[in-house]
Amino acid sequence: MSAPAITVAKLRRLIEYSPTTGSFRWRVTRSSTARAGGDAGTEAKGGYLKIMLDGRQYSAARVAWAHSYGEWPTERVSFRDGNPKNRRLKNLRLGSMSQVVAHSRLRSDSTSGFKGVSREPTTGKWMAYVNKDKRRVYLGCFPTKRAAHAAYVTAARQIHGEFARSH
Repeated sequence: MSAPAITVAKLRRLIEYSPTTGSFRWRVTRSSTARAGGDAGTEAKGGYLKIMLDGRQYSAARVAWAHSYGEWPTERVSFRDGNPKNRRLKNLRLGSMSQVVAHSRLRSDSTSGFKGVSREPTTGKWMAYVNKDKRRVYLGCFPTKRAAHAAYVTAARQIHGEFARSH
């Protein structure tokens, strides 16, 4: 992760963050669209809030972390409930890229409808796998999608702990 261009002290002078609601407000007027007391940030794709500070865009989750703990996070900030609109401090946690990916939702282009499951083209059986540190761990082939998914769920919980997501 690249180093932030703004200090936490300056961040705190510019932005007010409520850990209980997850809301951001400007403390000072920065422009005609960023007025003191007004909501800070712009919602981007997927519900992620971005906040522009001194010409640089920051993830609201990272801003919340820095504002609350007095230092910029060194790891990724993820949402415990998977909802990027829930920016309350108790919903934020640090994790590695592998952990954050493990907590992602089932892809919309999934052919099996289950996370960690795909059809093995030569046998037609259902293959289960789990990803760890950019590597795919093969879990075996199973006669049904549900059996393959059960193997995925067990392995994901062992490997990723609280970051494991089964759907």
